[in-house]
Amino acid sequence: MTRDELLTLLMTHLPHGEDALPLIRRGHYYYLGAALGRRPDSPSLDHLDNPDARMRCPECDTWEGSLHVPGCDIERCGVCGRQLSSCDCPHTADTPRVPYINWPIVCARCGGLWPRLFGVPDAEWEHYIQINRRHAVVCQPCYETIKAWVDTGPSQPPPTQFTR
Repeated sequence: MTRDELLTLLMTHLPHGEDALPLIRRGHYYYLGAALGRRPDSPSLDHLDNPDARMRCPECDTWEGSLHVPGCDIERCGVCGRQLSSCDCPHTADTPRVPYINWPIVCARCGGLWPRLFGVPDAEWEHYIQINRRHAVVCQPCYETIKAWVDTGPSQPPPTQFTR
C-alpha cells in the first residue's frame, strides 16, 4: 500500500479522526489496511493489528512461522502434509520441514470459526451432502438446516416458462 492509498483509506474510514488507530509496525501499512477494512463489531484479529501477537503451538510452544521442536506431535510432513509422527514417507536430511501455522477450522457454509465437531454416519453424510463438499467441515446448525431442506423438498412452486 502506498502512502497516498493509506491517506485515502484513513480519510474514508476515519473522517473525524476520533477512532484509535491499531499498532502499526514501521513501514508495514498493510496491517493498518486490514484493520480498517473490518467492521467495528467483528472480532479482534490481533495478529493483523500486531504482527508480534502470534499463536503458539500447543504441543511444543513454538511461535507461528517457526519450525516445531523435533518430535512435536503436531508437526506436519513436508512431503505428504499429514501428521509427521504418523506418515509413512521416507525422511532424509533434505526433506523440507513445515513451519507451524495455526489454521482455523471454518464451517464451509456459514463461515463460523471453530465449529463444535459432531459425528454423522457415512451413509447419512453421503445422502445429505453433495459429493464435492463431503470433505468440508460443516457446523451442526448448518448440517441440520441442509438435512431439513433435503427432507422437506422444495417449498416453492416449480419455475414457469416465460414466452413472448
